[in-house]
Amino acid sequence: MANPVFFHNLRQFNRLNLPRLLNNNGFTNFESKCLTVPPTSMTTTINLQSKRQLFSDEVLGVDRFVQLRQQVSQRFGSQKPIFFERLAEHIADDKNAILSEDLKNLLFLCDNTDDHIDLLKRAIDKFEKQNQSLRFGLFQFGPVVMRLARHLNNVDMAMWIFKPKYKEFFTQISSVTIAMDILLENGRYQDAMKLFDYATNKFDFDVKYPVDSAVLYFAACYKLNTTESFESAFRVLRSIQMSNNQVKLRGLYCFLTLAIRQNHPNITLEVIRNLNLKTMNIIMQSIRLLALARINRLNDVADIIQFQLNKDKPKKYQIIFNDVLAEILEIVKKSDDKHKELVTKIDSLAKRLQESNMIEMNRTLDDAIMSTIHFQRRKFRQSSSTANDDDEDNNSSEQQQWRQQGTTI
Repeated sequence: MANPVFFHNLRQFNRLNLPRLLNNNGFTNFESKCLTVPPTSMTTTINLQSKRQLFSDEVLGVDRFVQLRQQVSQRFGSQKPIFFERLAEHIADDKNAILSEDLKNLLFLCDNTDDHIDLLKRAIDKFEKQNQSLRFGLFQFGPVVMRLARHLNNVDMAMWIFKPKYKEFFTQISSVTIAMDILLENGRYQDAMKLFDYATNKFDFDVKYPVDSAVLYFAACYKLNTTESFESAFRVLRSIQMSNNQVKLRGLYCFLTLAIRQNHPNITLEVIRNLNLKTMNIIMQSIRLLALARINRLNDVADIIQFQLNKDKPKKYQIIFNDVLAEILEIVKKSDDKHKELVTKIDSLAKRLQESNMIEMNRTLDDAIMSTIHFQRRKFRQSSSTANDDDEDNNSSEQQQWRQQGTTI
């Protein structure tokens, strides 16, 4: 049975404007369609438990951390065991304070052993108990701890952020983002979602919903691929637009595909329509074609493919992933007998796509959505984000025009 609260939110969401990427028209005339989409068991097989990093080391600052770690390790050399022994003795005495420099060195020298992690935890506990004035305006250790956790792939360390005693220690956006990435990489999708909710409610960020953390949240919802995760993603997207924050395209890719998998392709299509994109990369085009096929708008699918094939360009670009095309063809084959001519037409268009090398054969849609986001400096405008979450292999002039327009991605 449909959740009445969820569809009430849908009606409310329908009256509001989406953030940055979306135009000022809002959602209109699709609510009834959303409620009548027939459920289907047809899905593309995707590896929901695949283990990969959504943000690269360079985006999260882990690469620089590793460089410093190597330098500190070389500086200490054979004295490292002595450092750990003396520090353990020092912090065991309640009268002794721990210096910032000692904690820094510990973070750069710490290995993924029980003894080292236990010593680090005790050092942080002692550091937190010290007079707050001793640390005011000084080095922020939270992100460094999380970079260490990411380097060691230590999920337990990522979960420290939930501990009330560390509430003031991990209040930085970067700490939350790195911790969420660790959880996502290790398949802890529900924990990643919980961390996002916890941080946005407990921590006082400059923005209500940090853009990179939101991307990780939508990715976790997408990987869970449940009714509950879709409804949660829907509510967060609605809250983000109400708070006038931004949504990156990568986060939208996750939401749009999740909506299709949860039998709400009309929501997917309405969001895409409100984006008012002049051009579409292979990810967005594949999502749109799949959503159209799911609601049996096969004529539109054929028209879009035909248009792409007829473009007068010296070089043809890939417009659809092979797994998405296979799913569309499966839907076409199961259509009514009255669509026989359309079935023949789409089959013919699919062959032409293959002949023109316009089908991505080496990656699936899921591969593209969950591909690692790398560092890229903005060429056309200033941005607070340094991550490129566009589809890097689709470097057409249309995509360059898209970037020049300053679209938030």
